[in-house]
Amino acid sequence: MNYIEHTISPENHCIVVTVHGKPGLPEYLRIVDDVENDPAYRTDLNRVCDFTKSAGATLSTMELLRFVARLRKFPIDPETKTALIAPHGVSWIFLSMLVSQVSRGTYQQFETLEAGLNWLNFELELAKLDEAV
Repeated sequence: MNYIEHTISPENHCIVVTVHGKPGLPEYLRIVDDVENDPAYRTDLNRVCDFTKSAGATLSTMELLRFVARLRKFPIDPETKTALIAPHGVSWIFLSMLVSQVSRGTYQQFETLEAGLNWLNFELELAKLDEAV
């Protein structure tokens, strides 16, 4: 099944987005709208984008550019951080292209969720995070 879900954890100062399968452009655009319209959303929250359950990206170059154009309109504080989690090779090319086009905030790619959480200075139990998503 191809879908993207999110959880906002204000107590941990973060948004967790999890990608399942091979979502297309409509799913990527929908998750941006869903997060932005979530009543718990704040522009100062850091983000964890978890691609460990993804089967890779299926966006064409034009679709990627449309997604980037939407992300550029997404309200975030410039000091926010985004940890992009993906096993090496699965989505790294897609993520590298995405990061090169989005200029607000700091983005870093990691192979494990634990490494990304450490970068964000989270003291969050992984089991609780998995339950939330």
